[in-house]
Amino acid sequence: MKKRFYTTFAILFLWAAFVVSSLALAQVKSIQAVFLYNILHYFQWPNSVDPKIYNVCMVGKPDLLEPLKKIKNKSKDHDHTLNLYVYKNVEDAQQNRNCNLVYFDKSVKVNADDLKPFYQRSVLTVGSQNRFSKIGMVELAAQGGNLRLIINMRNVNKSQLSISSRLLRVATVVDE
Repeated sequence: MKKRFYTTFAILFLWAAFVVSSLALAQVKSIQAVFLYNILHYFQWPNSVDPKIYNVCMVGKPDLLEPLKKIKNKSKDHDHTLNLYVYKNVEDAQQNRNCNLVYFDKSVKVNADDLKPFYQRSVLTVGSQNRFSKIGMVELAAQGGNLRLIINMRNVNKSQLSISSRLLRVATVVDE
């Protein structure tokens, strides 16, 4: 009887831990999606065909797709249209000539050479991988339950994007 109680308790405890961690992960993804959407408003593209259309391309697992769709549907920003595209790999995303922003999921292995075509076309590169800001423009860094923006100004300048000083004030800025 006692053994059955402990077994049941252990199973319930593990289930509860799984539910809590799943909710925490969903909350992190929602926060990342909000950051991603808001970042768009603080950049200007030199060769944007239509500055009222934001084309966000996501590479890897489309974990941010649903939170971004919710933001898109609830947004009071009627001045901008948000288009979302999902790609399994970097090469496919490089083919889309309309991306304003490319987000690289943590699961994607990306290197500096993969990002060169995006810089040449003034595409903002954002990633959630650890140390993404070494090769990309903006890193969404999860640290201690918080989400921080790390912006690599050298890479932003390579792509001829303009960035608002208001965003720079709330971010960690590096020049590597």
